[in-house]
Amino acid sequence: MFKILIFYLFLITNIITKDIITWCKVSFPPFVITEGNNIGEGTVDKIMEEIYFANLQEYEHKIEVTNLNRLMNNLKMNNYVANPILLKNNEREEFAYFSKPFDFTISNHLIVSKENEHNIRPYIDSEGFVDFKSLIKSKNFKVAVESSRYYSDEINEVIKENINTKYIDLGYGDLVEASSRKLLHGRIDAFIEYPEIVEYIIRLKEINIDYSIFPIKGTGKYNVLRFSFPKTTWGLSMVKRINSLIDEFIYTDEYYKLALRWSKNKEKYMDEFRQGMKEKIWD
Repeated sequence: MFKILIFYLFLITNIITKDIITWCKVSFPPFVITEGNNIGEGTVDKIMEEIYFANLQEYEHKIEVTNLNRLMNNLKMNNYVANPILLKNNEREEFAYFSKPFDFTISNHLIVSKENEHNIRPYIDSEGFVDFKSLIKSKNFKVAVESSRYYSDEINEVIKENINTKYIDLGYGDLVEASSRKLLHGRIDAFIEYPEIVEYIIRLKEINIDYSIFPIKGTGKYNVLRFSFPKTTWGLSMVKRINSLIDEFIYTDEYYKLALRWSKNKEKYMDEFRQGMKEKIWD
């Protein structure tokens, strides 16, 4: 009887003292869906819940919806916080540890209305990519971008050089709905976004616009997604822990099915992405 009592006390103590990870989610539909009828049903939402939360049972997992600036501040100031979509770059590596890639998105594209598509064509190179620097330099286009967003080194450099001009329309928070409506009414000429997000938001908000998408010079075919953690002893231990789970699950049918739940276009890149994981080209 005494041994049984000790056993139950052990279980209760472990439940009470279980550490809590706060997962700071930034709206990124259809990958992270934080509003509407599909809350929690995004690609990354389900990958996190069904694969990673299920295999990190030593922690309690708390979800907190936030914005990009607050997320980065949380990573700088707090322990036991994490995020699944913050793109890795040199500036962010100063305050955060990043895992191996666990998923990917088709890269940012230039979004234009169908009726203005012909105006973009002079700035498309032989490989089909828009030369964003030449486009802005022409002083004929106003392009909407999101504040504090990392697109690529080349794109961000052009934005930085022109941020105080009328050719860059700086947005805050969710960019797609506002920019789509501006595009529809001719207040901007284009905006930069992930094609899957544009498709999802335009359908969800019933925005009546026909649009075309063009890849941008300085971006790859897709962007890899990584988990990020504070640059602390705990954060480093979590990277090691979650990297082992990524190695275990990235090649499974379970991951494959979840990754394509909102975007069948990703399927054509899946073999290449997994091969890149095997070759460790992003580690």
